[in-house]
Amino acid sequence: MAAMNDTSFEDEFERRTSKRIKHNRGALLRIAGLRNLFELTVRDVSDRGIAVRLHIDLPLLPVDFDISDNGFRSAQHCRLIWRQGSFVGAEFVD
Repeated sequence: MAAMNDTSFEDEFERRTSKRIKHNRGALLRIAGLRNLFELTVRDVSDRGIAVRLHIDLPLLPVDFDISDNGFRSAQHCRLIWRQGSFVGAEFVD
């Protein structure tokens, strides 16, 4: 039996296809058709997606939105994959 802190045990149950890099930095979310930008914290990023924590209660979050960590000098278009309260997971869309 594998020990609880054995990383091979954890890797056996990891279903993600790409490695996640932990972050704890601020960014902004933009929803098409709205003038407001919404603050969030980037929790982790992979080459395929992102996990964030919203700083404001958004009861309705559209499926498609943009995220930027540089004031929208550039942005990444995202598609909602899951949501649990203020925590959101999204995939990057080309």
